[in-house]
Formats: sequence, C-alpha cells, structure tokens
Amino acid sequence: MYKKEYGPTFVIDYAHTADAIHHMLQTAKECGAKKIYHIFGFRSGRDTTKRAEMVRVSSEHSDVSILTMDDLNSEGMEGMESSLNKLQSDYSAGNGKVIPDRTLAIQEVIQAGKEGNWIIITGKGIERYEQNFGLPTISDKETVLYLQNKDEGDFIGYFDQSFHFNECYFKGLIRPFH
Repeated sequence: MYKKEYGPTFVIDYAHTADAIHHMLQTAKECGAKKIYHIFGFRSGRDTTKRAEMVRVSSEHSDVSILTMDDLNSEGMEGMESSLNKLQSDYSAGNGKVIPDRTLAIQEVIQAGKEGNWIIITGKGIERYEQNFGLPTISDKETVLYLQNKDEGDFIGYFDQSFHFNECYFKGLIRPFH
C-alpha cells in the first residue's frame, strides 16, 4: 500500500480470482474510497473460464475498470488484446476500457486519481514483469513509484498509517503488504 500525502491510495495485490477482487474492491469502499480505479489483466495460457466473472465483478464494484496485459507467455499481443476487448465488450457495465500496456494503464489512472480515490492494481502483486512495456519499470510497484518520483521507502506499512487505515486493518479489511 502506498499513500501520497495529498493524493490517492495505491494498493498492489496478487488478487486473481473474482472472489478476491470482490473482497479487495469492497474493502476499499468500506475504508472510505471516494472513487475506485481497478487495473488488472490476465496471463496468457492460464484459466480462461474465470475471466468473464472477474471483468463483471471489477466493473460492478469499481468506478473505473481497466483491463490490461499481465504476461503474454506464449500468446501474441494481438490475440491477447482481442481477447481483452471481447471480454470488455461482453461483460463490462460500461465503466471500463482496455489499455494493453500495463505501465501506461497505471500512468493514466495515476494522472486521473485524486485525494480520497483508491487505485487498486491486482494480479501480479510485486512480481516482475515478464515482458517490456512502455515505461522503463519492472513491476507494478516500481511503476507506481517511478510515476510518483518516489523510492521504495515511500511504500508505507500498515501500522505507520493513519488511524483510519489501522482501523480497517484491525477489522480484517486490509491485509499486510509483503
């Protein structure tokens, strides 16, 4: 979790099922998010049966839902982008879009985010990217820090945050970031 002094709250998590995404987005609402941006994607060659439900849940529980690339593995960029566009068209409530480049998706949301907003990036956690994207970064966490001109020390621990976040932690609404 990362919180700018006067800006949005960032959460980077491994959530990669509809249920995990639902709980993540619900937690943000319960912790007072004014607007929720959700960025997520799918790995090529992985379970395709859960994708539609994940898009539906994200669209239903966030204000802005952005589908992006995770890792292509063996699938080509065009095939994955086509898949994402079809999922967005068929299962989104109209509050989302596809931005294939994961780092540029994060950049767009950071530029739009304001105080009280939550930007939730799920799927990869702190794993390294397996492909190159538009920005010279190697993970979601590094991309957020790069765009905010911050360093590793700016990601705050749950017990270093305001009472409000501690209250969410003790209620079990937030899990520690490892």
